[in-house]
Amino acid sequence: KQSMAMVTWGITPSTGVNESKPARISLYGYNKVDWTINIKDASGKLVDSSTFENEFQFSTKWAPEKDLPNGTYTVTVDVVTKDGFKVTTTPKTITVTQ
Repeated sequence: KQSMAMVTWGITPSTGVNESKPARISLYGYNKVDWTINIKDASGKLVDSSTFENEFQFSTKWAPEKDLPNGTYTVTVDVVTKDGFKVTTTPKTITVTQ
């Protein structure tokens, strides 16, 4: 269950995201865990991924590469606890407008 590893996460803004208006992705866990943020296009192809290890809570900015087409992208976060328990969050969306 997602609730066993993390408290919450969010994306702001989630629309009109581009290099000059990056999305802030904020993550909050119950304990220090490893986080992998995955961003996929409408066909499910992975377009970006970042891993942050041994973090309890943090915030990062994401801006699309200049050649990434306009559209809606799905964001999920894989969470792995120190004892190896792994969950993937319910997807959220980001709309890129270059």
